[in-house]
Amino acid sequence: GNLENADDDSKNLMYENFYSSFTTIVVNGKACRFGEGEQVAAPYYDQEKNVCLTVQKFGAIEVTQTLRFADGMQSGHDDMLLVTYSAKNTGDEEVLLGIRIMLDSQLDKDDQCTLKADNALLDFEKEYKGDIPQQWSVVSKNGKITAYGKILTVPDRIEFADWSSLFDKKWGYTVDSSKDIRDSAAALIWDNAPIAAGTAKEYSVYYGVKNKDSGNEPSEPSQTSEPSGSSETSRPAGSSVPADSSSPQTSKYSEISNPANNPVLTGEQSGLLAAAAAALLSSAAIFFGIKKRRKQ
Repeated sequence: GNLENADDDSKNLMYENFYSSFTTIVVNGKACRFGEGEQVAAPYYDQEKNVCLTVQKFGAIEVTQTLRFADGMQSGHDDMLLVTYSAKNTGDEEVLLGIRIMLDSQLDKDDQCTLKADNALLDFEKEYKGDIPQQWSVVSKNGKITAYGKILTVPDRIEFADWSSLFDKKWGYTVDSSKDIRDSAAALIWDNAPIAAGTAKEYSVYYGVKNKDSGNEPSEPSQTSEPSGSSETSRPAGSSVPADSSSPQTSKYSEISNPANNPVLTGEQSGLLAAAAAALLSSAAIFFGIKKRRKQ
């Protein structure tokens, strides 16, 4: 956590069950969660590059998900998680591609955090389009823990909304400005856009804490995968999720059985990345069994 704040040591910054946050991949109008695609490479930890990688295909689109710790808000501290999706059109025809990254914030045990963007408190659902804030903050109700999101690849829209609204509609949700945010979540959305055969696009966001600048130069995100063919970058700056997971009856709360002796990730850094991956990605459903119950 923040080195000057003992209250956030070893505390959750996102909801701990793996499927409450997820990324939606839309190919030619068909929306799927990352985790529902054809598995190309199961989640694994690259010790040399210090990243967690997963690769799946959705029709002709091959998506590489990369998770790594990085400088985000300030230099000298790997205190934010950099989440990147690289999408490549491996087919022979142009494809319409849309992406949504949804982050379900939870600070320690606080699931109803205070959201703030553009120096405004967000008590009700709000969409930013056009003039999109570069960053936002999430504060626990007791004010002791603060997390930050920072945009690296500018989306077409960002929605701050109640988690249930974003979870139940994985694509095409319409923000309700009269609805209270009782369970804080944020969704970065890149609308459907053409991606030519052989080209690739990249979508990235940071999420974590903010320490004071150490005086060192911020590190640049490492290139963990090199798409072949020409690259078309977005604006600069066999498994599935639980059955019926898109229905309003779906709850965050689950009893999760974790296979023993998981050989995929080892070591302190890989353990932390694995935890981050479990919190963010429904792709982890490849490894876990689920028993759902209503949220209390």
